[in-house]
Amino acid sequence: MRRETVKEHSASLGREMSLIAYGYAGLPVLVFPSSEGKATDYEGFGMVDALAPLISSGKLRLYCVDSYDSESWYGRHRPASERARRHSLYEAWVMSRVMPAIARDTTDPSGGGANIRLTTTGCSFGAYHAATFALKHPRKFKHALCMSGVYDLRFLFNGYHDEGIYFNNPIEFVSNLHGDLLDEIRRGVFISLICGQGPYEER
Repeated sequence: MRRETVKEHSASLGREMSLIAYGYAGLPVLVFPSSEGKATDYEGFGMVDALAPLISSGKLRLYCVDSYDSESWYGRHRPASERARRHSLYEAWVMSRVMPAIARDTTDPSGGGANIRLTTTGCSFGAYHAATFALKHPRKFKHALCMSGVYDLRFLFNGYHDEGIYFNNPIEFVSNLHGDLLDEIRRGVFISLICGQGPYEER
């Protein structure tokens, strides 16, 4: 099975970030780890082995990324507004660095993959990322497979609220979507919410 790791220092995030690619062909899936996780977590928890038959046969390829949660939403040492701002930096890194890298990896010489729309997935807080990225970027994602996720960030802020939180909080902003963005989501994005047993437990 092909396994390739790309590491780069992100000046905006102030740390080295990793992207791990598994597989050579098939459905491309962007994988977010659970809260404060690493790109290696999906493999470490046995998910890559579980999907190995699909990956090895060229039906599936995975692109696993580091989270930035410890410096953004879970960075309780920072003011809430700064945590929201840092999440926006992470979102920009995914969209400006990770997505083009996946596009290059999935593009054949004839250019057939240049405008590919991805599936994205994650468990727990990774499911939050998968859902939020798909809802905010419907031209880049066609499906979000969200497992045992949390979709309301307000439990992290002890009553504090601002626009930075609102516009990244699906349980709030989805009800007010309208116009072209809502039309694009309705037309082209499918979100699967798979619920585990018991309530979400804050780490």
